[in-house]
Amino acid sequence: GGNKHSELMCKVYEFYLWSNPLKPGVWPRVNQCEAEIVAMTARILNGAPIGCVTSGGTESILTAVRAHVELFGKQRGIK
Repeated sequence: GGNKHSELMCKVYEFYLWSNPLKPGVWPRVNQCEAEIVAMTARILNGAPIGCVTSGGTESILTAVRAHVELFGKQRGIK
């Protein structure tokens, strides 16, 4: 911590303030990072390495609902 850490964080924040780090077109390595996060989480939870990273809030809720509808909707014949 301390002042040096806070100053560094402010500089980093300023650099990325106007970009969306979840856009793979802008940040090409995002897909690789996302895949690694999903794989690590799957290992921790003993699950399948299937998923995505969201920025939180409403986007996360809507993504979860969409995934649920796609998976269970297909099983139940819902289109």
